[in-house]
Amino acid sequence: MSRAGGADYLGKSERALDEARLLLREGKTEGACNRAYYAMHDAAHAALFAVGYETPDALVRTHHGPIAAFGKELVLGGKIHADFGRAFNKVQDMRLLADYDAEPPEPEAAKSAVVLAEAFVAAVRGMIAGLKSRLRESAVNARRWRIKSDILAAIAEPGLRPDAA
Repeated sequence: MSRAGGADYLGKSERALDEARLLLREGKTEGACNRAYYAMHDAAHAALFAVGYETPDALVRTHHGPIAAFGKELVLGGKIHADFGRAFNKVQDMRLLADYDAEPPEPEAAKSAVVLAEAFVAAVRGMIAGLKSRLRESAVNARRWRIKSDILAAIAEPGLRPDAA
C-alpha cells in the first residue's frame, strides 16, 4: 500500500472524472455513475488531507467514512457549502443503483451524476487552493510580525529606547 497524500487523491479524482465523462459519451451509464462517485470519493479524501483530518497513516477506508467525515469536518466546519455534501450522498446512491441494480441508470441520471461530480471536484480544488493561499498569507504575516516584534523588543531594551539617554 502506498503512502499517498492529498495531491495524489486529487489527481486520482481528476482521472476518475475523465473516465466518467468518457463512459457517459459512450452511453455506458453504469460505469459513468460509478466513476463519477469515485471522482467525488477521491476528492473528499484530498479535502480531508488538506484540513489535516486524514494522513497517509490514518486513512478512512470505508465508503461511509469519507462521506461522514466530509460532512462533519468540511460542511459543518464551514469550509465547503452543504450542497456539496448532499451531492456526495446523492451520487453515492446513484452508484449503488448502477453497481447493484439489474437495470442501468437512465442517461439523464448518469449525466446528472457526472455534472455533480464535476462541480464537487471543482469545489474541492477551490477549497484546497484557498487553504493554501491562506496558509501562505499566514506565513508572510508571521514573518512580518516576527520582524515587528524584534524591533519592538529592541526598542524596549534599556539603553536602546530614545528616552533612555
